[in-house]
Amino acid sequence: MIGNLERKGIAKVQSCLITGATGLVGSYFIQKVINDCELFVVSRNRADQLSNKVHQIQADLGDCTFASRLPSELDAIVHLAQSNHYKDFPNKALDIFSVNAESTLRLLDFAKRHKIKTFIYASSGVVYGSSPSPISENTQLKVNNELGFYYLSKLAGELLVENYSNEFNVVILRFFFVFGKNQREGMLIPRLVRSVIQEKPILLQGNDGIKINPIHASDAARAIRQALSLNQSKKINVGGREILSLREIGEIIGEVVGKKPKFEVDMSKEPNHLIGDINKMSRLFGSPKVNFKRGIEDFVKREMFV
Repeated sequence: MIGNLERKGIAKVQSCLITGATGLVGSYFIQKVINDCELFVVSRNRADQLSNKVHQIQADLGDCTFASRLPSELDAIVHLAQSNHYKDFPNKALDIFSVNAESTLRLLDFAKRHKIKTFIYASSGVVYGSSPSPISENTQLKVNNELGFYYLSKLAGELLVENYSNEFNVVILRFFFVFGKNQREGMLIPRLVRSVIQEKPILLQGNDGIKINPIHASDAARAIRQALSLNQSKKINVGGREILSLREIGEIIGEVVGKKPKFEVDMSKEPNHLIGDINKMSRLFGSPKVNFKRGIEDFVKREMFV
């Protein structure tokens, strides 16, 4: 089955609308599908780094009228956009909810009216909350304030998407710590790389810190590409095959950049592990191809880290 997915690609999708195409996963995803179908990209500002093969639609997802600018004939929508203000609550609460939830509903309404076939929604593994063991898609979610406003807004988006599963195929992808070249500095892996390079200590909860299974952006993009070929609605965790503690991650980064990482241990706090069970992903799409060390080697080639 996995081989068939690889060979068929996204043959049934002739046209695809992408939000968040200038983000980390979006930029990798476009490279995966650029020759497979006609691509329409929604972005707030014109993005010169995008291929001239894509159609750019300049629109703000926070504007309630943005759907009026979208093409009427589409096969699929890949909704990757998310608010950049994930840390700025409550000051940017309206922007967070507008992009993560309201724009999702407007896209879903557009998708129903224009009879699309597939709607893919990028969510986050954080909606599960922490767990000492890998978390499967069947895990019952605990909705409480501990998730934080940003991730509650992503969960709200999930609930909206699920309600349209009788109208078209909806695929919810829960990503676990995606990393790759050109990722924003505020995200976890870039922060850790910078800490090691600048010889700043990495704070660990417990002796080894939290455990996660990060996934390289190229594997995350491949999962989205293959999700376009699914013929039924699904929720799928998208994570890496290696489960690593923060200490192990720091040591791998140190090996790649040639510096010994420093750690600061806080034994008063229990680590809040967040590990995605990727059995379903591996069964449907195949296992991730890029291991963490190779991904870090690719990441640190950026000029700012040389």
